[in-house]
Formats: sequence, C-alpha cells, structure tokens
Amino acid sequence: MVNPISPNLPSRRRLREAASWLHRQGWQAEWAFTRSPGDATAMAARAAHEERSLVVVCGGDGTLNEAANGLVGSKTALSFIPAGTANVWAKEAGIPRHPIAALEVAIRGQARRMDLGRASESSG
Repeated sequence: MVNPISPNLPSRRRLREAASWLHRQGWQAEWAFTRSPGDATAMAARAAHEERSLVVVCGGDGTLNEAANGLVGSKTALSFIPAGTANVWAKEAGIPRHPIAALEVAIRGQARRMDLGRASESSG
C-alpha cells in the first residue's frame, strides 16, 4: 500500500526494484495506491478480510496508523517502508528506510503483537 503524496517516497524505480526483489523471495505482491484519507484503513480491512498474510505500508506514520486501524482484530501482519517526515514508528521498531531492507525485515523479521490505544481531546 503506497501513499503517493508521502514527502520521502522512494522513486518508482526503487519501488519496482523492491517488488522484483520480493518476487525473487517467493512472495506475490499487489500494489495499491491511496487517493484520499481513509483509503489505507479500507484497503487494509479488505486485505484482512481476504486473509492476506502481510500488508506493507509505504508512507508516513499517518498512513501506517490508518492501515493498523483496518487490521484491528485480524491475523494479518503489518509492516512499513518509511516514507513520511518523522517515521516515529519505524525508528522505534528498527525498520530501515531503504525499501528492500525494510521488506527484508517484513518477511524475515519476528512478528510481534502490539497494543493499540485511543486518545481524544476532552471538550469540557
């Protein structure tokens, strides 16, 4: 899943190289590009419904957050090719910025369960 307006998006050539590398590792990749807010949530939910084993997000923390919301309660794993401004989650999880290195973590790394939380501002 790619957010095409991420500020540090790898070039299309790099993304094609990453897809080719993934194919050589025996994985079948399907690319999906977000177009508007909420797309990543819907795409991830669809992947979970289709019982996909892994969703990889190429974007920033916001796109990752949307995808995570779409996967809540599913068995579909989530990983990340950091392409945003801060990439806080990727830094904390030790995911490298280079697309192939990030995909290597996604398919060879250890899956971990993560807790989710919700915060909102009180209006009173």
